[in-house]
Amino acid sequence: MLAMKAMLAQAWARLAPAQQVPKLMGPDNGADDMSAEHLDGILSAGGAEAMVAATYHDYWDSCIDHQNASTLAAAGLALNVTCLDARMAATVSKFAPTTDKHQVGLWLTEGALHASSGVDGLTNVFVSSLFYAHALGQLARTGVGLFSRQTLLGGDYELINRTTGAPNPVLVAFLPLTTSIDSMSTPLGLGDWQRDY
Repeated sequence: MLAMKAMLAQAWARLAPAQQVPKLMGPDNGADDMSAEHLDGILSAGGAEAMVAATYHDYWDSCIDHQNASTLAAAGLALNVTCLDARMAATVSKFAPTTDKHQVGLWLTEGALHASSGVDGLTNVFVSSLFYAHALGQLARTGVGLFSRQTLLGGDYELINRTTGAPNPVLVAFLPLTTSIDSMSTPLGLGDWQRDY
């Protein structure tokens, strides 16, 4: 991590000498695959000096009734909020003491209701926007500084339908949010879609 920081500082000095050198983020391992000890080792070995945030990715497959996912999703009942909240709390409590100790942020940089490209009829329909809204609130409440939803294009959890090019319901549901926070930042450059949807 320190070697990467040094390389970045050297390149930055040539490209933008008047600007502050940005910090790194990482390691972006799966929440179940990365131990708190591993993260502590990275941060103790110079990572905290080089990083703005420790990152992980997480999916909530275990909170879905796979047998009845399509039927439940159509009825809006596919979300087990108690399970979602327990999973989020357990993951944050696993990593937050380490990130707090080293004074770096904790970011969820890849996540969705279901891994492995999602589930057609569950992660690309409106119920997925309910999950996303809930996750945004809960993660912010627990101190996670950023949540990047998986993914713009690809799989069945995409924000834009790869076949038609139209926004999937979760993106349409959040267009008003992007408009309301436009004065702070715009998460996506949506162009004509903001007028059309």
